[in-house]
Amino acid sequence: MALGFDYRPAGTQLPIVKYHAVEARFLRIDRSARGVTATDITDNFAAVFDMDAIEVGWMAFGHGTRPDMRLFPLGQEWPEAPAPHFKRGVRLTLQLSERHGGGVRELSSTSGQFIAAVDALHDEFLAGRADNPGRLPVVVLAGAQPGGQPEFTIAGWVERPEGGLRG
Repeated sequence: MALGFDYRPAGTQLPIVKYHAVEARFLRIDRSARGVTATDITDNFAAVFDMDAIEVGWMAFGHGTRPDMRLFPLGQEWPEAPAPHFKRGVRLTLQLSERHGGGVRELSSTSGQFIAAVDALHDEFLAGRADNPGRLPVVVLAGAQPGGQPEFTIAGWVERPEGGLRG
């Protein structure tokens, strides 16, 4: 994807985890022929985060439409916003704990509180990476208050699957 386009047909993207910033809740979103189910996974939230694969960029979320994301790897220079309704955002790939359904998913948000939490987590990741080469952090939610910044912390490290979480 050197041009940055997503050519995959709708429905082939990774399943998602949503962060509801106003309520400070994490929801596992499952889609099936019967519809969409949102399961609250905030309590005891734990997942393996692929911090090396963080993407940032411009995002637009509309009701009843697929999100429009113009993303690039962390560290690149930001282009101008494609349109006034786009907001800065971050997208992560994670492997949920078995307690929360397991599986590889995406988590993206334009919430300033969420982005600040990921920024702090990334600092913790960088501080521990030298002692854990080739490994991924196990991230837990240490706290979340409605309207506030979630607090993530690294509880441990695991071996990176060959090819990363996306395979």
